Amino acid sequence: MNNSVTDLRRLHGQPVLVISARDQGNPPAGRRGTIEVIEAPAVGEFLVRVIVEFPDMSTVPAHTQTIPVDASSLEQRLTMATSGTYELVIDGELG
Repeated sequence: MNNSVTDLRRLHGQPVLVISARDQGNPPAGRRGTIEVIEAPAVGEFLVRVIVEFPDMSTVPAHTQTIPVDASSLEQRLTMATSGTYELVIDGELG
């Protein structure tokens, strides 16, 4: 993947499976997120982040997790799964 402006804009709104590297399950559990690409003209760059929504549970209220992704490392962190969807492995916990 080339991190050109066109490629980054094309990612906006795409679904992504987010998996925590800390998850020891086999296979690890993941959550569906959405890639958000925001143009920051003052900086001359794009801000890339993944938004993961968690539903209301009996012990935890509904909430959203925003995961910033460095545009320069996007190619290394974002992979295409065999199913044709994107996958992102994060270092931290989900939720």
